[in-house]
Amino acid sequence: MRRCILSIFGLQGLGFSLRGWELTEGEIVLRVRDESPAFCSRCHQLAQVRYVKGRWRKIYHGFGFRRRVYLLVRKERYFCQTCQKAFTRAMPLVYPWQRRTEEPETQIIDSLRGQSFRSVEEKEGISYGVSKRILMRRLDPEKLLWTG
Repeated sequence: MRRCILSIFGLQGLGFSLRGWELTEGEIVLRVRDESPAFCSRCHQLAQVRYVKGRWRKIYHGFGFRRRVYLLVRKERYFCQTCQKAFTRAMPLVYPWQRRTEEPETQIIDSLRGQSFRSVEEKEGISYGVSKRILMRRLDPEKLLWTG
């Protein structure tokens, strides 16, 4: 059942394992753990020693089943025996300092194709500024050059 839940939300095959979930009236919270191996960002050696467990982060992962979907993930730091340095393991789908994955951004872009900013704001619960920022980040400026 856990594999089915991961595949429904597009998390299967990324190294995540499902630890638990919560269903409330307006949201689905999936507690996941990154099981992929930790490679040092400097020397690219496999690190075995976990240095520190990070705190739980709540990351927006999209909209499904008429509810907002969140991931609860924990960033972990490892110690590299080769470099003698601590590093934070990079997590798939989540960039540093980001509070949402790429899935909601693609959902917002798809919604903006056929709706106005106001209707996307009411449906997704995000502001005009966030929608505009996502749209400007995904737009290719060379395609906007109009002749005449």
